Amino acid sequence: MYKVSLHNHTTLSDGKTDMEEIVLAAIERGFTHFGITDHVCTYGYEDHSLKPDKYDEYVDKVHELRDKYKDKIELFAGIESERYSNRGYLVSDLSKIRPRLDYIVGSVHVTYPGEIMEPVDELCSTFRKSLERSYDNDARKFVTDYFENYYNNLNELKPEVAGHIDLIKKNNIDGIFFDESSSWYKDLVSDVLDKIKEIDSVLELNTGGGYKHGVRSLYPSDVIIKMAKDKGVKFTMSSDAHNIEMLDVLYDLGVNRLKRAGINELYTYSNKERGFISFDI
Repeated sequence: MYKVSLHNHTTLSDGKTDMEEIVLAAIERGFTHFGITDHVCTYGYEDHSLKPDKYDEYVDKVHELRDKYKDKIELFAGIESERYSNRGYLVSDLSKIRPRLDYIVGSVHVTYPGEIMEPVDELCSTFRKSLERSYDNDARKFVTDYFENYYNNLNELKPEVAGHIDLIKKNNIDGIFFDESSSWYKDLVSDVLDKIKEIDSVLELNTGGGYKHGVRSLYPSDVIIKMAKDKGVKFTMSSDAHNIEMLDVLYDLGVNRLKRAGINELYTYSNKERGFISFDI
């Protein structure tokens, strides 16, 4: 039985755990396939992101550990990158390093509606300030901006893994900002899922949000899981771990949600195949 997490962070970006330490912890927790995907550009965390002059050193370190622990775990070299709306990409020209990477996780953590970047992955109070400052308290505008940015990131970056697709729902407890069952919301999600399918990306079931915010912060929601399944989108699992404690928090729940939706196989990268393979769950 495989246990997979393709999206994780270390002290080389905004993680709290050294790379070898988190790999050893993953082995101890029973993971069979594990990806290191440090951030290369994250708004508000530029000083804690992997810089271009460190790209080769970063991949070399992953490869060193891959070879060292090859009899215990399959280890992958990835990167998490994103597009900053009309501002493009920050410190993330991956053209030289991409041939050395196993895959890229494409995610969105901000919008850029004007002069100020607005963070998505922050506290509820910060979300409210963003709504007032840049969106005239219209949450639909904020959500639309987020998914359009996500779509464009997929279209331009063509990442092999699509990261935490509905991160925008993080502070939307009990629908206080927007209705996740509304047709306009589902239409935005549907367009993104179509793009994921078109570029043959793998959508992650991300348990990282559950570490701090509980079960509703597993991404994506059950509704989106069903939409993705109906479109034939492939799934993988990710802890999005920034520390050891996050490695398998709510992991079994995530797998069970997929199975409950009728999804009976997941995908992982494979060193042997140099690409993605499926396995039964």
